[in-house]
Amino acid sequence: MCDCGASRYRRIMDRVDSIPFDSFTRIVNGRARIPLATARERPAPLSDIEWLPDDAVVQAAADEVWEVFDAPDRAERLNALLARTRLQPRLTLAGDLRWHSPARSVAGILLARFTATTLDAVRLVGWDRLGVCGAADCVDVFIDDGGRAHRRYCSTTCLNRTRVRDHRARGDGR
Repeated sequence: MCDCGASRYRRIMDRVDSIPFDSFTRIVNGRARIPLATARERPAPLSDIEWLPDDAVVQAAADEVWEVFDAPDRAERLNALLARTRLQPRLTLAGDLRWHSPARSVAGILLARFTATTLDAVRLVGWDRLGVCGAADCVDVFIDDGGRAHRRYCSTTCLNRTRVRDHRARGDGR
């Protein structure tokens, strides 16, 4: 007796989709404890991302992924997340790479999605384009997926604040 339908259903159900980079960084920066504490902010509203689970689940996953961006041993940290989530690549008939994980809990699936997104970022733009903001009062993460020059700041706001702070420190303006 063929169990083809059940195995096909299983393959579809264990697929883990990446998150668009801009949404991913908004979630991590808006829920991870270290960026929130550094900026002395409350969690940013993410009501436009309707699929997000409970805030405690999001915060735990965001904390783990944020550490990948900041650690000197970030490849090892990402490999540890890979092992924990048991992500595996699979190819579609069209040749597209899809991530799969046996995770069944909401927390496990969310962490797998965050891990898959980080992997896709490394694969598409490289480690040198993933970073933590260089502003003195910000530790938000960013994925630099455009432009020729490498970014050092999470946003133009942080870039401008740093420029103004440096300008004032030099005594060039009043």
